[in-house]
Amino acid sequence: MKYTLIFILIVLFNIQSTAQTVVDQKGTKISVDTSKWKTVGNDIYNKNVGKVGIGTASPSAQLHTTGTVRLEGIGTNTSNTKILTTDASGNVTTRQASELLSGNIRSVSVLASDLSTSSISLVDIPDLSFIVTAGITYRFYATIPFTSSDQTNGSRWTINGPATSFLSYTSRYTFSSNSETYNYSNTYNFPNSANNNSNAAGGNLAIIQGMITPSVNGTVTVRFASELVTNNITVKKGATLEYW
Repeated sequence: MKYTLIFILIVLFNIQSTAQTVVDQKGTKISVDTSKWKTVGNDIYNKNVGKVGIGTASPSAQLHTTGTVRLEGIGTNTSNTKILTTDASGNVTTRQASELLSGNIRSVSVLASDLSTSSISLVDIPDLSFIVTAGITYRFYATIPFTSSDQTNGSRWTINGPATSFLSYTSRYTFSSNSETYNYSNTYNFPNSANNNSNAAGGNLAIIQGMITPSVNGTVTVRFASELVTNNITVKKGATLEYW
């Protein structure tokens, strides 16, 4: 009896002090991992292959909390285009920011410096462009001040972009004092030619507006051309392209 009591005390001492070893009925030692955390250098990780619950005994995700979550010092990145969203159950996913833009929120691209061309072929205005995602409907409105080196030199204003399931836009621009050229199209790079006059005595203005639903991802870009290779059309700094 004396030796049995000593044996039991030894077993209990081992269990309480190490919590790693137990003895079965036959006196065989069995190693038990009672900790689900392990340190590697300065890092710590959970060895549990299942889910972790905070405030819940039945987590439904790899990390499930029923309380608040705080991310302090997370910083900013102006090149990221995705934002975090949740469903009704609180499951976190990401979406393109452009998909969530409402009619009251517009993004604006601005031309940083004057851009001139005497090309009769269409020239892109890289600053006046925006990225589109397949299946999303966008609206756009470009306001483009420009000058012509000669009143007898006309211009041409349009857009280019990826394949679409829907496209409808208008482009209108100065023809001469108190008049304008007006185009409607559902195809890119229309009209096929420039008008034959501009308001050289003062400022000229081109406006392009419409809607697009791309069928593939891509970029919508404003384009322009001169009527004559002997004269310049110059897009003025500050021209804008709004899209939403």
